[in-house]
Amino acid sequence: MADMAQANQFLNNVESLVTSKFDTVSELAEDTWATTTQYLNDLSSAVAAFDYAPSDISRSTTHISHGDYNPALPDAPDLAIKIPDTPIADALEAITVSSVDVPDSDAVAPLIAMPETPDPDWPEDPGAAPNVSDVDVAAKPGYIIPAVPSLDELIVASPPEDAIPVFEATEPVFNIDPPQSIFLYEEAVYSSSLKLATESKLLDIVENGGTGLDSDVEAAIWDRALSRKQVGDLAKHDEAERYFASRGFNIPQGALVARLTELLTERARAEDDINRDIMTEQAKLAQTNTHFAITSAIQHESSIMAYLSSVAQRTLDSSKYTQEAAIALFNAGVMRYNAQLQGYQTAATVYESRIRASMLVLEKYKLKLEGTRLQSDIQKSRVEVYKIQVDALASLMNLYRIEMDSARIKSDIERLKLEGYRVKVEAYTARIGAVVSEYNAYQAQISGEVAKASVYSEQVRAHLANVEGAKIKSDISIAEAGIRLDSNRLLIDKYKSDLERYRVESQIKLGEIETKGNVYGHRISAYSADTRVASNRTNADIESYRARSEHTTALVNQEMMQAKINLDEVTRLHDLQVEVLKSSALISAQMSASALSSVAAGAQLSFRGGFEESKAEIEQTNL
Repeated sequence: MADMAQANQFLNNVESLVTSKFDTVSELAEDTWATTTQYLNDLSSAVAAFDYAPSDISRSTTHISHGDYNPALPDAPDLAIKIPDTPIADALEAITVSSVDVPDSDAVAPLIAMPETPDPDWPEDPGAAPNVSDVDVAAKPGYIIPAVPSLDELIVASPPEDAIPVFEATEPVFNIDPPQSIFLYEEAVYSSSLKLATESKLLDIVENGGTGLDSDVEAAIWDRALSRKQVGDLAKHDEAERYFASRGFNIPQGALVARLTELLTERARAEDDINRDIMTEQAKLAQTNTHFAITSAIQHESSIMAYLSSVAQRTLDSSKYTQEAAIALFNAGVMRYNAQLQGYQTAATVYESRIRASMLVLEKYKLKLEGTRLQSDIQKSRVEVYKIQVDALASLMNLYRIEMDSARIKSDIERLKLEGYRVKVEAYTARIGAVVSEYNAYQAQISGEVAKASVYSEQVRAHLANVEGAKIKSDISIAEAGIRLDSNRLLIDKYKSDLERYRVESQIKLGEIETKGNVYGHRISAYSADTRVASNRTNADIESYRARSEHTTALVNQEMMQAKINLDEVTRLHDLQVEVLKSSALISAQMSASALSSVAAGAQLSFRGGFEESKAEIEQTNL
């Protein structure tokens, strides 16, 4: 019972000690918190009081002015012509291709908004063209089209059934907790009477300024300078009286009064000079003292920050050794997880081998498809023979084309007759070029819509990859259709020869239009020369305005640079004040936290030590 009473007494003592310590810490925390709050309020006031008057850099320039330079545009020529009759093509053989299931595309066609077609002002005809002789055109030869070869049906093998093995291994789970911080270290904040007195003195000088001299010393400086000046003034006054007294009554008394008045004026001026000199020296002394105080304050803050950095380094070193043991345990758990992961990777390798075995079935299916492709190549060879026969017919058509080229050469000879008339038509062509410029702008708008179509084209290309599978089935039908297409191509080539003759006749007519355009082009050349003269005059007006603008820009840049220098100086002084307040608030907050941590740790250690000692004594008594 006595031991239990002793233990209870010890617990009561510990409770009293802890309560006393926490009361002390509470008072200290309230004081430091009030100090920190005051620093923060000062910091807020300093930030809110920052103000900078912007500089006025507004400038104005006169607007650009140019003359009325508008040369007259020449009249456009008349380009109306009579086009020969268009040849009629023979009927083509119908081509049918069996349908194939093709996957649908999810691409959405864009909305193309075509611009309005321009309505230009066409120029007038420069005049009648010279006479041109007719050109004889060769007669059209006859053609015999070869028979279309027949093709056999190809049999495509069915794809094999899917037999993909199942992966049954289980992926290991990483359930190891990473090491946590298990060590706390707090160090007392350094404090001394000299440190507090130095901080108080430096803070007073930085906030209030001053020369650093007492008011009695400053008054003594003023009095001493004034007394020296008064001694000299009295000597000058006595000298003036003795000078005029030695003269007797020959000099009027007003001269003495004027001399004394002059001495009084000089005395007042000299006293003002003394006041100005003393104020100047005191201002210099105050500035030097302020610079010294700021430099000393910065050095003092640097020493405090170095001390806090060393405290943090010691805390890091103390915690690092404790964490290394926890990291070693964590690494052991990671090695165990890696071993489980290695087994899982081995199971994945076995599964990969089974997958490769199932791929052999697909290789066999590919060989069957290759045989079908060889049969398709044989049928393509028959088609190639048919194409050679068709090429022979094309040679006959080329002979006819040569005869048509001869007729075109004769047409070119006749065209030389129109060269003289072409000179007159060149001016007309230039006017046509102006109209073409309108169509070029129209074409630029069309290009914007073409860009939308290009995006849709890229989406369609992606869909082509899915359609490639269906293409294999449709190649056979396409080959048969290709043969019929070659037959139709011969008819088309025949029609092309007719069109070539039509082109030669039309080209002769267009030569007349070209000659008229050349005549109009010369007129447009003269108009272009007038336009260049007007452009040069306009450019001269623009250069004059640009020179005035650059001069104004240089003045504005110079004023902006001066305003930036002033703003940087004001900002630098304001930032220095803010940093001093921030450092003081941070130090007060750290002092409060350190005091709380130190008292808490001390009370905990005292309680644990005393309780363990009492427990040991009780157990020893029971034994």
